[in-house]
Amino acid sequence: MDNVAKPYGDRERRWIDRRTFLETLRLTASLGAVLGAYPRVTAAQASGGPPFIATTVNHLAISTPDYVRSRNFYIDLLGMRDAWDDGVKCQLDFGSTSEPNSLYIVGQARPGGTAAVGHYAFGLPGFWAQRAALKAELESGRYEGVRADGEAGFMVNGPSGYQVQPVPVKDPAMFPGAASPCEVAASDTCRAAYDAGLRRLASMPQPGGRGFKATHFRHIVLHVPDIGKERDFYAGLFGLRVVTDSPGESALRFGPNTLVLRPAGADGKPYINEMAYAVEDYDSTGAKAELDRRGLAPRPGSSAGAWAFDDPDGFHLEIAG
Repeated sequence: MDNVAKPYGDRERRWIDRRTFLETLRLTASLGAVLGAYPRVTAAQASGGPPFIATTVNHLAISTPDYVRSRNFYIDLLGMRDAWDDGVKCQLDFGSTSEPNSLYIVGQARPGGTAAVGHYAFGLPGFWAQRAALKAELESGRYEGVRADGEAGFMVNGPSGYQVQPVPVKDPAMFPGAASPCEVAASDTCRAAYDAGLRRLASMPQPGGRGFKATHFRHIVLHVPDIGKERDFYAGLFGLRVVTDSPGESALRFGPNTLVLRPAGADGKPYINEMAYAVEDYDSTGAKAELDRRGLAPRPGSSAGAWAFDDPDGFHLEIAG
């Protein structure tokens, strides 16, 4: 047994120990560089997370003074699918049918209002399995604005105060206005409310065939007063991956989608007014021609071949491949 237990002499053992020591120094230096770059993100991950990994935009909620105009614009131009619609609010899916990204278009009760993006929701593939752990984390006292939004979602404020909602990727208990009827996701009340938004779908408009087919968000721009704090919140809680980072902008990837953080205005209030869509079989020349035909006055976008324009509510949109 002694011969098996001591296969190396002292010289070989010292060499191995030195090699191990040098490798440890190299790894420590690499880790130090990461910790220095994103101290809050790494601390959150080191504490056991982020266990709640976002992959989709379950919805980006737009309130608008002209619900029909906005809904029809996105269906016809970007080929979105009307997946739920009660006549005053709707869910427009695009991309994958099993793991879609979506817009909620909600009509404002009073005419003459200003369109706004009130919040957005991340789709978490493991939502139901992790719901109890997610609830415990959100109620740990480290976050503001936490509340249940039906059984299939929570609301939580980022450091800027902007609301984000972790929810399932796709679920019949998550649709526009689901919070009240779906306090219990499996209830008859929830199912009836969901079914009410399906009955009208056969009469809803369909894409005209001359537009585009959106697949995901190339980027959503959220303006915040402190980019670093917001970056660390999204990376630490929802596992968004930092892909670019500078004092004036940070970009975080989740699934194929990207969230871009930029400075807020002088008042410091957070807001979203820019969304870019990736479209299938993109051709820059043909895209410009179609946007011109629709009178959308395209202008060069943020990347080569991309085109930017405004929607009927004044939101800045962009399309690219």
